[in-house]
Amino acid sequence: MKATNRSVMVIGLLLLSLTLFAGGSQEAPASSKATSSVEVKKVPTGPVTLTVAVKEDLGVSDWETNGMTKYIEDALGVNLDFVTFPSKEIGTKLNLMAMDNAKGLPDILLHNAKDNEIDAWAKMGVIRPLTKYFQDEKLSGNIRDAWKKIGVDYRSQVTSPDGEIYTIPSFNQSYGNEMPMKIFVYKPFLDNLGLEVPTTTAELYEVLKHVVNDDPNGNGKKDEIGISGVSISTNYASAPSGWFVALMNSFVYAGGDQYLDVDANGKVSAAYTTEAWKNGLAYISKLFSEGLIQDTALTQNLASFKAVMNSEDPAVFMFVWYTGNSMVDGSSPRKDEYVGVMPFKGPEGAQYITYRPSIASSRMMISSNCEYPELAFQVGDLLSSELMSITTRWGERGVEWDYISDMPNPQDYEGMYELAGFDKYIVVYDDTSFWSSGNAQNKAYRQQGPYVRQFAIANGQAKEKGGFTPAETMLAKYQYDLREGNYAPEDTIAKLVYNSEENEAISEIKITLKTYVDEYTSMVLDGQLDLEKSWKGFQKEIKSIGLDDYLEITQQVYDRMYGSK
Repeated sequence: MKATNRSVMVIGLLLLSLTLFAGGSQEAPASSKATSSVEVKKVPTGPVTLTVAVKEDLGVSDWETNGMTKYIEDALGVNLDFVTFPSKEIGTKLNLMAMDNAKGLPDILLHNAKDNEIDAWAKMGVIRPLTKYFQDEKLSGNIRDAWKKIGVDYRSQVTSPDGEIYTIPSFNQSYGNEMPMKIFVYKPFLDNLGLEVPTTTAELYEVLKHVVNDDPNGNGKKDEIGISGVSISTNYASAPSGWFVALMNSFVYAGGDQYLDVDANGKVSAAYTTEAWKNGLAYISKLFSEGLIQDTALTQNLASFKAVMNSEDPAVFMFVWYTGNSMVDGSSPRKDEYVGVMPFKGPEGAQYITYRPSIASSRMMISSNCEYPELAFQVGDLLSSELMSITTRWGERGVEWDYISDMPNPQDYEGMYELAGFDKYIVVYDDTSFWSSGNAQNKAYRQQGPYVRQFAIANGQAKEKGGFTPAETMLAKYQYDLREGNYAPEDTIAKLVYNSEENEAISEIKITLKTYVDEYTSMVLDGQLDLEKSWKGFQKEIKSIGLDDYLEITQQVYDRMYGSK
């Protein structure tokens, strides 16, 4: 707990306000300043203490004295008193407090709550509706500024089924995050074999045959692997299980977490009920049967996959992940030798990339115990300002990063996406030390709590000329080309907010369906099941599990959020 005597701190805060995040005496451009446009209503009797729930983070040394904490306290005249919870238990512990009539529940909850949690807590009356604060232009000045920059008023994405908003979210626009399952191939293998980058599923099949049979690594051994990855049951954006989805996307769009599609008329369906899915299974099964996909790709974990990627001689030709170099250890030249390729066009013309549009995700709620909800909301509004949103990710301005407009010699810097039409926006000096060193810092919240960042920030990163590696510049151009290539489906399901009753009705069905579909798929791919003989039984089983009920409720939610077409 903090000392109650704050006279010394006030002096320190006044000095801090002149220097913290200021990058010297230079100011940020008018559009980039973090100064809140909120009309702050300070309490005349002295600073208000707001308790803040946050999960433990070994990368944050002291929440009470953190640079962002001091900045907020100085700007709003508040005292933030943090209550930390074990990282894996924060949701459980907060829920127990909520069920105990909010006993002990802090004023502010910096928690990535699930939609059904928010709905349940709202019905208990333990979190406050924030809708009227969002509507108040004075209280939501930074949030509204952020909406202009991202081009999205995200309120519809965080409106609960009862019509109220209970959370201040994060919203991060990033080409890399929106297309997480990117396809990378080992270019030296193509060069050694005199082959071109494959553009269709038929061409990919032929290239893979040469890779596994013609010794492109030149060691005299048949140790090359056409495609590798991890078990498809770990199908989430940051897992190299995307090889399956990337191949299936050449037949039918399979990019959603539950393989759900939506057509131009707003009708929701499951991709695995289609003939196109069956054709995709037939194609991928053929690759397995001929040894063109590593057989352990259906079962291996991330550690095993990384070991294969870092074998003494290069072995893996193709894999799917966020980047082409993150799975390669150390200073291996392979980091710059994996190049991104466009999705492969299937026999019927399908050519999709998994697309997950930026969405608003819950980051902060205000409990019913809070006596000053307007002031608490202003904390969330200030965290949503551009300066705080950059600081929480990259660290202290003037140390880890600066605005390019702060630099006396901007011409000496190059932007990663300049050729893609994005101006240089921020100079990032040492992202590795701040974010990935494993050492605790005391400058930023490391993305706990709300933040909003427009495309211009991530795509406007700049370094001194020559500072970007070939892999970084390749990735930037690749992601831009993917974006410009219109490989995302015209209609996607950005987000679905189920209420607690809907979630209860489908939760077991949803889990059972996903498990069964993945298990069936794996058994077909490794030859345990004959596709033709088992297909009708597969379709019958997904019906018996409850697919129709799942789709009916999901359609209801989709129509409520986006309107029936």
